[in-house]
Amino acid sequence: MKKATLCILSIATLLMTFNTPDASASLPAEIKEFVKDTCFEVVVNKPRHDTLTYEKELPWHLLPYNVRTDKFYSIGTAFAISESDLLTAFHVIDLKNNSRVFTDFYIRDAKGNIYEVDTVRAFDSHRDFIKFTVKGRKFKKFLKLQSNYEINESVHAIGNAYGE
Repeated sequence: MKKATLCILSIATLLMTFNTPDASASLPAEIKEFVKDTCFEVVVNKPRHDTLTYEKELPWHLLPYNVRTDKFYSIGTAFAISESDLLTAFHVIDLKNNSRVFTDFYIRDAKGNIYEVDTVRAFDSHRDFIKFTVKGRKFKKFLKLQSNYEINESVHAIGNAYGE
């Protein structure tokens, strides 16, 4: 659990330290490919029918095309940390929230493949992490958790904000 906390802290540090729009341009292609293979979108099924009624039709055309047509809602990012385990923030897959709408969670890879969350192996709502597995997927590439950091060490932010 200590390593998982360190990974979450390092991800938060990554997000705060390196956030310029053209930052990915400075990364070598092999690192970009590695990130693409180890970073996943956490998604939930979109409800098929809207249970709300509206006074008038909403301007759905103002939403981005991918939001209107996607069968899933993007709710967060997960990272492969071993051959079988992924790590995300606890608030992404909140086990305390008994939603009647969003009951199944999935990850989506860069190619659009969907894998269902299988087993929760560890979590801590206070430290905001959850470690889990998915059905039918092993990871050839994964992030290695590091426990020693240097002051002024370069870091890069990775993540998948709202499916972008």
